Amino acid sequence: MTNDTFRTHIFKSFKNEFSMLSRLNWVIELSIKAIRTNMSVLPYEEQDKYIGNLFSLHDFDSIRLNIDIKTFIKESDHYIEHLRMLLLVKGCASLEEYIHRYVKYYIIHIGYIGKKYNKLNEIGEVIAGPALKSNLHDSLNYVEKLMKISFGETLQKVSEAYQIRCAAAHNGGIIDFETAKKIPKFAKRVGDRILISWNELHIFLDSIYNIAEKIELCIDPRFRKRIEVNWLIQDIIDRKDIIVDNKVKEITAGQAKDLLIKNYNYRGAPDKKTISLRFGLPNP
Repeated sequence: MTNDTFRTHIFKSFKNEFSMLSRLNWVIELSIKAIRTNMSVLPYEEQDKYIGNLFSLHDFDSIRLNIDIKTFIKESDHYIEHLRMLLLVKGCASLEEYIHRYVKYYIIHIGYIGKKYNKLNEIGEVIAGPALKSNLHDSLNYVEKLMKISFGETLQKVSEAYQIRCAAAHNGGIIDFETAKKIPKFAKRVGDRILISWNELHIFLDSIYNIAEKIELCIDPRFRKRIEVNWLIQDIIDRKDIIVDNKVKEITAGQAKDLLIKNYNYRGAPDKKTISLRFGLPNP
């Protein structure tokens, strides 16, 4: 059995961005609690001052935080709660972006490549269609069937996260009848604001990550790497006027390899001869 340690560039990009979400939660929470702790020991009459004026920071426009200390202390928990909702929105968006890109690799893998290495043929585009929907729940249900995998109970968690994301993005975080219908625990809370704890956010983010990792493993790593390398090199060739020089009519195999390494930090790139033969590039 192949030792599957290779991860696509798009997965590593997803992972790098995703790892920042939990860190951002703790950085902001630490910052808010540190400020609140220091401000709460001030004499009560001092707490009418604007918080932005208490710090001598040359690169911070204090007028942008035009609230007094009392208000900051009172509202600070709400800032953290709102941040968690935003992180959940970002987590769902990151998974959607990953799926939209990886599913095209998968469809090439099953034989529906277009005239270029970074294109699907007409049948492939039709097959990809349902996975590219903006509804994450429907997209994942289709991906299960397309890739012949099962996400199990993890799908339920991600679906719940997505419904909360929709409420955050479209209803200002308020539970409406549609949200209550799709998430039973909210059935008697229509009109309430959705609040999620760190533990809930952590479970949601962990479920989102596990879904992405399971999708990543649907293609044998040998084919996964070749499909992505071909796609990225074709992108480089198609965009040569932007990334090389408008006067250059054709880039060389060596330039394509160098740009693959430079732009994507790609390890194990094909040699120049292979790139030249595969893409018809000059190899002086």
